[in-house]
Amino acid sequence: MAKHKAKSASKLDDIERLGQKVIGKLTPDLLIPKWRKFAEGKHPLTGFCYLVSEVVFHMAGGYGSNLRPCKVRHEPGADGDDIHYYLQDINTGKTYDFTAAQFKTPVPYENGERHRFKANLPSKRAQKLIDIVRAARPRTKAA
Repeated sequence: MAKHKAKSASKLDDIERLGQKVIGKLTPDLLIPKWRKFAEGKHPLTGFCYLVSEVVFHMAGGYGSNLRPCKVRHEPGADGDDIHYYLQDINTGKTYDFTAAQFKTPVPYENGERHRFKANLPSKRAQKLIDIVRAARPRTKAA
């Protein structure tokens, strides 16, 4: 039983590390135009919630993983858009929100609901970021 808990904790740590790697590779050119304009001069994570959630989700195994995309109404953004995206582990209930730091108030996850991404495969923007994150991984030498 202890091994199962340790393995689960390790998977949670892996998702956290993956999320940190993804947000470490964000650049304004990855934002759609309305969010790029809105994000100017704001917190560096502003406008990236959908993209980061989509990338972490797909890199963690997509719908074959324990993660599910979720959305919640929160502080208004570009064009009054107040939908915020994040991930939740369906087995543990743990919330993974790698862009929450952009907000002035706590995200009301208790009001969130499950959401599906627009496609089962990564979007073009998501695939671009996935490629950037994968290219940055340290290579191991063959024995």
